[in-house]
Amino acid sequence: MKNGYRYVFLGALFAFSVHIFGVPVLDKAYVSDIAATAAKRYGYDGKRDLIIVDVESQRLFLIKNGRIMTNYGISSSRYGEGARKLSYRTPLGFHKVYDKAGAHAKVGMIFEWCKATGRISPIFTDAVDKDIDPVLTRILVLDGLEPGVNKGGDVDSRSRGIYIHGTHEEGLIGRKASHGCIRMRNADVIALFNAVPIGTIVYMR
Repeated sequence: MKNGYRYVFLGALFAFSVHIFGVPVLDKAYVSDIAATAAKRYGYDGKRDLIIVDVESQRLFLIKNGRIMTNYGISSSRYGEGARKLSYRTPLGFHKVYDKAGAHAKVGMIFEWCKATGRISPIFTDAVDKDIDPVLTRILVLDGLEPGVNKGGDVDSRSRGIYIHGTHEEGLIGRKASHGCIRMRNADVIALFNAVPIGTIVYMR
């Protein structure tokens, strides 16, 4: 185990072929600790969804009833972690999904301040940095829950426009590449959008 997660190797048998792949798995005790903290501070009841974003492994984990149901590759900020406005860094700590935008939007729809523009972006699967960071397809708006850490003043995640959203740079998923938000592949952010309700607790670490 390293910083709350470990890698296990799973074998799957399909058409008599065994495929071995590394899957990042959060330690169960660590998940329990995060859930207990969320329960004490924010009324999390353990039965609702919980999202844990791990910037070291560049993975987002969806927890249901204390179990990891699935995980997705992400891109956090290329500038590292931090909460100051105009830093373009990814804020850490407890957040909640404050709002959602983009239900039924076409894949690649470009959003500006959570409003669909009507323009569709191409999706790039090669590992090339296009040096822009459009918000695509679906948006989960994040609101910080820790005053002085990610809420209020110069460190307010919601006023900074920190989202979980789709990206045009799918080829960069798995490395730090965003301008502060959590990027996901477009199919993945649609799945997450459909899976979790407004109010879901999100822990960024």
